[in-house]
Amino acid sequence: MSSKLTLETISDGLRKIAVPSPTLPPATHTNSWILGKDGECIIVDPAGHIPSVQQAHIELLKKISPKAILLTHHHRDHVAGAKAIQAHFDIPIWAHANNKRLVKLKINRFLTDNEFLNFDGREWRILFTPGHAPGHIALLNKKNRHCICGDLVAGVGTIVLNPPEGDLSQYLSSLQRLIDENVTYLHPAHGPSIKNAISYLQHYIDHRNHRTAQMKNCLSQKPVTVLEIANQIYPEHIGTPVLAIAGRQICCHLEWLKSEGQAIETDSGWICTPD
Repeated sequence: MSSKLTLETISDGLRKIAVPSPTLPPATHTNSWILGKDGECIIVDPAGHIPSVQQAHIELLKKISPKAILLTHHHRDHVAGAKAIQAHFDIPIWAHANNKRLVKLKINRFLTDNEFLNFDGREWRILFTPGHAPGHIALLNKKNRHCICGDLVAGVGTIVLNPPEGDLSQYLSSLQRLIDENVTYLHPAHGPSIKNAISYLQHYIDHRNHRTAQMKNCLSQKPVTVLEIANQIYPEHIGTPVLAIAGRQICCHLEWLKSEGQAIETDSGWICTPD
């Protein structure tokens, strides 16, 4: 794994470092976002789990002197470099309070929904966006409506919802919130930035609803297991490790159907709610 990192300018006041990380394929990197100018900026999601990558990250950050670390959520591919970077620069870590018991890091400042942060005269608003993770937040630029969106969407691959922390109802609400906020550009943690943000977000919502409908159609009065549902919906992945990940996704959708009174979990599997 190469430890060479580069700092890419995305727009005025927004830069990106693509860091090799232990994320899910086809993604291989996590985007660490730099908000603000040198000496007054913060770094969002400092990835990097290998010491050589962490050191390369630190060497690159020496040129810009970040004043704080912000975590969109607690997953390893977003926080693995935080401890090393915090120690080197002696800077605080900011995150939503729901991450307190989920990371082995001291969070120095708990961020709240609709709180404003100012970097180099540019205001970013914190949006509490759970669903993928219980302490997930996004950052919305007040002026141009660009959004640092963490793992709400991806520019490559897809977003996994893994219960119990993954919650489909919350996730759909978070996607809808970004639509309601009239986001113009999405800057995800994995892959390239995404223009036409509203249509992209709506596609994510429509896809989840389509998957839910597929799973509901698999249910009858005869119990069916998650694996059996996965084999029906994802036949192209039968016998591959991807099927296990798909199974976790299916569990999230089934829990949503259960909460809506449309499915029942039994000792033998899942059935549809009797008419």
